[in-house]
Amino acid sequence: MKMGEQVEVSIHKALKAFEKREVTVAQGVIREDHHVDEMEEKIDDTVVKLIATQQPGHRSQKDIQGDEDCIRLGKNSGPCHQYCRKCCIYGNR
Repeated sequence: MKMGEQVEVSIHKALKAFEKREVTVAQGVIREDHHVDEMEEKIDDTVVKLIATQQPGHRSQKDIQGDEDCIRLGKNSGPCHQYCRKCCIYGNR
């Protein structure tokens, strides 16, 4: 909820800066964007841990860490992304 509110505020500021051609306001939006990125990263970490620990069967901490690494790599494109997706799908590491 907090992240959504922050994004909404940032969008409004960015649109206002664009309409009025206020470079300093636009730069402020860019500077503040890292807060949204940090919130997204925390949410991603929480979701990955929740999914990994709620799956049936025994899961070691190493498996959970591997899943987290795989999800993070999966955000990227290219050969690493394809390899990582296969690892997650087929359980290979």
